Amino acid sequence: MNARNQITLWGPNGEIKDYAAKQWAGLVKHYYKPRWELFFKLLLEALDNHKGINEHIIREKIFNAVEKPFSDCRTTINETYTGNPIETAKRTFQQWRNKFNCTKLPPFATRIG
Repeated sequence: MNARNQITLWGPNGEIKDYAAKQWAGLVKHYYKPRWELFFKLLLEALDNHKGINEHIIREKIFNAVEKPFSDCRTTINETYTGNPIETAKRTFQQWRNKFNCTKLPPFATRIG
């Protein structure tokens, strides 16, 4: 096993997937995003074709197309970051706060600047 496997499948066959999940940029971009994209693609195909959803088949397709290839890959992920993450978080919070009826930060939240 390798580091990619440890933070994704946690075993050769995904014995306890996402046990050590991380929200790292390279992982989100190259693992979680493609996994969600394929998941929704398969759901939409089932709806468009008026077919039922077979969870076992969907899990197998995602494992074979995204999870296992990512885990087995040995190339290094190099991500370049731009911008200020705190400003981005503030801007995102302001953009979405009203859509979730959130008018202020929870009492345990840390105020920055």
